[in-house]
Amino acid sequence: MKIFNHSFVLSICLLSATTVFAQNNEHKNWNVYPKMEPSSTSAATKTEDQMASKSLSVEDSTSKQKFGSSEVIEEPGIRELLNKHVSVNAESQKIDGYRIHLYSSSGEMSRTKAQKIQADFLKNYPDVPSYLDWLEPNFRVRVGDFRTRLDAIQFHQDIQDFFPSSFVVREEIELPPLQH
Repeated sequence: MKIFNHSFVLSICLLSATTVFAQNNEHKNWNVYPKMEPSSTSAATKTEDQMASKSLSVEDSTSKQKFGSSEVIEEPGIRELLNKHVSVNAESQKIDGYRIHLYSSSGEMSRTKAQKIQADFLKNYPDVPSYLDWLEPNFRVRVGDFRTRLDAIQFHQDIQDFFPSSFVVREEIELPPLQH
């Protein structure tokens, strides 16, 4: 413990000494902004004409600024990958959202049962999209394209009497059509 205390005190001393020497290094001009010339008139005694001429000179000096140029050097495949990324994202119309999971099972009759559950759902809610997926080894039925969890929970409460084992899941959803 004593060694730790001594090393801690020594490191604090070195850090403060480095900071002091860094602040006293006056032979280097590391100022970002040029030093202001002391003004003979204070800001409170300047007239509106003097302030207007000052602002004009600032505008004139900023309009005469020259901008530098830069050169981007990239690997030859970078542009190709970027274009591929853009095209893949343009084709996919999916966003993060929520769906309601109605059924998931594997086995001999799981596909038939999933199709029956999907048909029962569509009979009661024909306007809500439903999705029958096969995610090895299960068939699953998920419904809805909800942007927020709150929307999914509200709809889940409506269908919970018909599908008591259903629950809300986070998933990529189809981009819902915009409503005017």
